Amino acid sequence: MTVTRIGLIVIAIVAAVAAAYASFQALDFRSAPPIVIEDASGTHPVVVDVRGAVQAAGVYELPPGARVQDAITAAGGLAVRADLSTINLARRLRDGEAVTILELPAPGNTPPAVTSVDQTSNEASRPRININTATAEELDVLPGVGEVTAARIIAYREQNGPFRSVDDLIHVEGIAARTIDAFRDMVTIGP
Repeated sequence: MTVTRIGLIVIAIVAAVAAAYASFQALDFRSAPPIVIEDASGTHPVVVDVRGAVQAAGVYELPPGARVQDAITAAGGLAVRADLSTINLARRLRDGEAVTILELPAPGNTPPAVTSVDQTSNEASRPRININTATAEELDVLPGVGEVTAARIIAYREQNGPFRSVDDLIHVEGIAARTIDAFRDMVTIGP
């Protein structure tokens, strides 16, 4: 046998194996069905309390995924003296929250302190705990956070850097979304 003939036989064998493999893959129906993850909160309406400098303050039911702008529209729009510098109109709303639109300060007056849009009046007087600088003792007072979890928060913060949002706490061992929701209005990531 010549070298050319041996080369042709090897190429034919490789081509036959490749064709058999390709036809087997084309007929393989064993692939798993697609995984579909549905967000249950995305299918329920959002009920919010709109307060402050709007035309008709009140409680409004909005479609899933509604934003602050939608709540303002439901409340008849902004009042003439509304101060939009304290609110993010594009933020998604959470069910049961209060959206407060502050008024512009009168000329010569000191502007009011900026508070979170979902704080209620009794929570506004309580200082928030900064999860990026808090000690273990300060974190220990949060609902669902004990001595061990407080130590884990600090260890995670030291290893991975400051938290960029309160929701980043979900990455800390022992903290669930339900726990975060229980103390969300008591913490902050900034000064």
